[in-house]
Amino acid sequence: MNTRLKSWLLAFALSCACAGAVAGLNLMLADQANLQPAWLTRFHVACAFVGALAMTRFIQGAPAALKGETAGAIVAHGVVAATRVGAVKYVVPGKSAFFSTGRCMLIICFVLCLMVQFIQAGKSVDNTGGSPAGAGSQPRRMNT
Repeated sequence: MNTRLKSWLLAFALSCACAGAVAGLNLMLADQANLQPAWLTRFHVACAFVGALAMTRFIQGAPAALKGETAGAIVAHGVVAATRVGAVKYVVPGKSAFFSTGRCMLIICFVLCLMVQFIQAGKSVDNTGGSPAGAGSQPRRMNT
């Protein structure tokens, strides 16, 4: 089995473990008085899987990305400000492979999936009991 397949299998296994942990926590911490909708629980589990997969692939690709070449380096020549006689060579490195668009998208995907884990459905509104706010109340005026 080659290394690329092994890394994908490891990422898939870790993602399944994270999704299982989230599913277990959703079942364990479920409040019987305020049950979450089934679609929200499935959404949490799916986002845990996708987020763990994105972070695992980001970490697994780090060594290769650090060795990647920088493309688009710019070389500029300038004059020394104090004497205006000497010339200076400036090298502005290009975008490195570590911060490529694909790797940035993996980070954004992970952060969005992590944010989803904090979504909860609130209690349903009960309009049968009690009086609505402000009903029967009189405006108060200050005496000056």
